[in-house]
Amino acid sequence: MAGYIYMVGLSAGAFLFSTLVYVFNIRRVSGEGTVAAPAVGLADGAAFERERLEQVGKLALFTALVTLLGALICIWLDLGHPERVWKLMWQTSFRSIMGWMIWCYAAYFILLLVELWLAMRPDLVARSDRSVLARFLTFGRRDVSVAAVTADRRLLRILGSVGVVLAIAFHGSVGALFGVVAARPYWNSALTPIIFLAGALLSGGALLTFITAIWGPEPGSEIHRNLMRFLGQIVLGLLALDVLLEWAEFSIGLWNASPGESASLQLVLFGPYWWAF
Repeated sequence: MAGYIYMVGLSAGAFLFSTLVYVFNIRRVSGEGTVAAPAVGLADGAAFERERLEQVGKLALFTALVTLLGALICIWLDLGHPERVWKLMWQTSFRSIMGWMIWCYAAYFILLLVELWLAMRPDLVARSDRSVLARFLTFGRRDVSVAAVTADRRLLRILGSVGVVLAIAFHGSVGALFGVVAARPYWNSALTPIIFLAGALLSGGALLTFITAIWGPEPGSEIHRNLMRFLGQIVLGLLALDVLLEWAEFSIGLWNASPGESASLQLVLFGPYWWAF
């Protein structure tokens, strides 16, 4: 269960980072000197920067898809009988938060596949002459004209906007599942869904930064260093937010001296398994 919670957070966080490129249209990763390209015009320079950031966007979408699959495998192993997964879809109780989560996961999984395909389509077309698999995965769409690529980006932006809502909804609902359990004072807090979302952004962003450091554009170049600085600053800001939320949770929980919550926090901080926490 812990693996499922962690990996689904990684997926949501990595996906939300991809929206920096495909939804919010972030082009620059630093100030002047970001583009270590040949002297080009402003429009060409912006396109050059966007191309570098789009590589990170593709990595983010791929990371989100892989970690989502890992999370689903973890939960299937925990619950057993994965062959009954169809019951979760067609016999859903929509009065259940978990029922809504299943539909959110299904929609999010399909959305990730479509977004990754749209982002990778020009690369697949470029490799279609050398790879049978790449040729098959183009599904006959080999038009890489400016109009076709612009249409793909427009669709990516729409799907990414929907994905932001889905990612927040399904990971926030995971936090809500824990937060409503009154028998567990440590979880039973209105902050729990927010902490889950902040933790997802932080862990997903940190994983993406690590992956970019290894497989990002032109490792060791000025572009790569600026990109790592850009991602590092975002992760540092998210870390500060996460620490603030954790401080609020622990300090208020210990200060109010509610027996159940205070005892839980004391166990987390000083109990026999403090090292695990």
